[in-house]
Amino acid sequence: MRSTKEISHFDTIISNGQVFNVTDKQYFNGDIGIVDGIIVEIGNNLDASQADDFIDAKGNLILPGFVDFHTHCYWGGTALGINPSKVGPATGVTTFVDLGSTGAGNFEGFNEHVIKLSSVSIYAFLNLSYIGLSSIGDTEARFGELFDDRLMDVHSINKAISRYRDIIKGIKIRLGPSTSGKNGYFALNIATQLASELNLPLVVHATSPPPFLDEILGALKSGDVFTHCFNQDPFLRIVGANGSIKPAVLDARARGVLFDVGHGVSCFSYEMAKICLDNGFPPDIISSDLHAYNINGPVFDLPTTLSKFIALGMSTEDVFYRATLAPAKAIGMDHVIGSLEQDKRADIVIARWSERKQEMWDSHQLSMKSEHLNIVATFSAGTRLQPYTDERTEAKWKPGIPVMYRKSEPTL
Repeated sequence: MRSTKEISHFDTIISNGQVFNVTDKQYFNGDIGIVDGIIVEIGNNLDASQADDFIDAKGNLILPGFVDFHTHCYWGGTALGINPSKVGPATGVTTFVDLGSTGAGNFEGFNEHVIKLSSVSIYAFLNLSYIGLSSIGDTEARFGELFDDRLMDVHSINKAISRYRDIIKGIKIRLGPSTSGKNGYFALNIATQLASELNLPLVVHATSPPPFLDEILGALKSGDVFTHCFNQDPFLRIVGANGSIKPAVLDARARGVLFDVGHGVSCFSYEMAKICLDNGFPPDIISSDLHAYNINGPVFDLPTTLSKFIALGMSTEDVFYRATLAPAKAIGMDHVIGSLEQDKRADIVIARWSERKQEMWDSHQLSMKSEHLNIVATFSAGTRLQPYTDERTEAKWKPGIPVMYRKSEPTL
């Protein structure tokens, strides 16, 4: 894997760690050389004297920067928003994918005030609703963003995507009585048509019907994503009453539909995940659905979510793949991020597993124990990110949501 070029000087060398080759799902002891934010050499025994900064990663993993496919990071713009520049360095997430926090009416603010200023990369799926998720929060004025069909402003969506095509990677809808109300079927039809016309993926959040699971999956095309795939709702869970994967789910995967974890406050069940894994049906993408109402439990962060799948018996290689290269492919950015390869952006995480197992909860107050993935250092485009010093808390609490802790203190 050594470069064919003769490199005389590096900005940074990360040396002597267990490098994860995500493409082959294998580890090897090696070094990474970085110049101008790009990985220019991967090999062994790179010369420390040739680098401005030499980092000895002995005893640690060297991983691609994590790509958290399902987050909400319109910090300050919606009640859900967490600060990606604060969360990223502490959790190894170098790319956040915001799923539908904004619609065509407020994406410009998200881009100007968060995306452009962030120390990590942010891409977005645009909400079908013109207002995005601005109606969500600790308020008695509860209404779904698609209750009014006038908010499905296709003309404005086309304009926004045309202007921000390098950032907006798809369309997002939330379906159900509390989100789309009576407009669920109409919204699904509009969203699938729009995504097809724009040649973009559609992500569907559905945690209670209508529409029902078979109807949703039947409408999705290859590359579309069904998130919250380990949801426990009896009508929308992907496991049948007999404990096997539902036929519509198998058909959808065969067509190329992707299944994303999207842990969230109430959408991740150890029981559902274990049944699916036992049936040979792992998720395509492992994501957190991190936002202000779950960052202090039960989600905490993406490394905690990954650790839960280790507790469920998945291999570290499979878990890391589903939080790096798999989501990078899903947003069409695997040529830039998602793996440690020559000429790719130097988004890198140095991490290690905890020595002792910790208790971790799902969304239904069930717990399992696993080693926890601890982040040692995070590099975004070759720059080592420093801990954020802003003392403002990320967390908010909605009435009725239980407080769930893990045994070690959360990082944020």
